[in-house]
Amino acid sequence: MRQKNDWLKKEIAKGFMLLSALNLKGRPAAKDLTAVAEVWYGLLAKQQWQPERDIPRFQTAFENIAATQTEWPNPADLMKHLPPLPVVLNPRKLEAKHIQT
Repeated sequence: MRQKNDWLKKEIAKGFMLLSALNLKGRPAAKDLTAVAEVWYGLLAKQQWQPERDIPRFQTAFENIAATQTEWPNPADLMKHLPPLPVVLNPRKLEAKHIQT
């Protein structure tokens, strides 16, 4: 059975590959990257994520970190770089409030 947050592990792994290629200051040793990724996953998996909504947000956050930071980030840095949640409009609020007579 697939774990419910397999997508989260994949996004962390992709993000770590991107950041590792940059060789940022404080980057974990290659042999330690898996353990560091597991720590990140353990911390991030506690949140209520939705893959359809959050995969692009994670990708954007890792890309923003890669473009702006010179040191290896921590999960708090990722959270700061996550784009805001998309606004979901309530269809009931879009209904006309005034009915012309």
